[in-house]
Amino acid sequence: MSRFVASCFLGLSVFASPLATTSVFAQGSFGPYVPTPTAIVDRLLEMGSVTGKDYLIDLGSGDGRIVITAAKKFGTHGHGIDIQDKLVKLANQNAAAEGVADKVSFVRGDIMEADLSKASVITTYLLPSTITKLVPKFLAELKPGTRIVSHDYAIDPLPYEKRIEFNLDEKIEISGTTLTLIYLYIIPAKVAGQWNLSLDDAGAGGKGSHTLRLEQRPDSVSGSIEVSGTRIPLRNLKIKGEEISFAYTDGRSGNVSLRGTVKGGQMRGTVSGAATPAKAWSAQRN
Repeated sequence: MSRFVASCFLGLSVFASPLATTSVFAQGSFGPYVPTPTAIVDRLLEMGSVTGKDYLIDLGSGDGRIVITAAKKFGTHGHGIDIQDKLVKLANQNAAAEGVADKVSFVRGDIMEADLSKASVITTYLLPSTITKLVPKFLAELKPGTRIVSHDYAIDPLPYEKRIEFNLDEKIEISGTTLTLIYLYIIPAKVAGQWNLSLDDAGAGGKGSHTLRLEQRPDSVSGSIEVSGTRIPLRNLKIKGEEISFAYTDGRSGNVSLRGTVKGGQMRGTVSGAATPAKAWSAQRN
């Protein structure tokens, strides 16, 4: 079974337990359960843009404070996963005491084996060695647009959407430094493969279908489009959740920009260029 650093310490009244001032290791663990100041938890939830429409999963949930706080503040549903029975029991007791047991729950489990597909937000305070192992699982199970918020540790090799840092005196007891880092990641749509791209008029390279080829790795995405038998590299290719944008230059229309959304094996959006007003485009995965 895996072991991981449990999630953050919140200042809720029911959490005045010995756990608030100690670090706890489990046999075979990846790291300790450690308390984290309330200010950091607030920033984690803010960074993840957590709302009542989200389903939050906390990996290494400790006594449940991140998930419970989200439920109390925003009405968020969710659950936490931890390796220690006593922490799982405590977290469920805390949820009941805070009146949110109908919204959240906590289970004992191995995060490497847990089903994460229900999440729209993931929170973590995991050691780097553990986070790295989770990257394939995140990309395979999480829906495009799912936000992952990581306290202190980057989720390499994924590129982060946003990173903030600040100093907090209470952090010294946890890590020996006041420095706190919070990273936001957004799971991209799966776009790798060959697509049949169709334009709605004779602009932007000519009416009809073109072959779009995309390569995708955890840390990057690249591609090309074939127009009139000529393969042209894509520029400024970006994927953020289900949003995709890219540009290319061809001899007829000059600079052409496309922007749209990815839904499974289909894309739709608008195209604009120097010689073409905004028009529609669509693509289907071959």
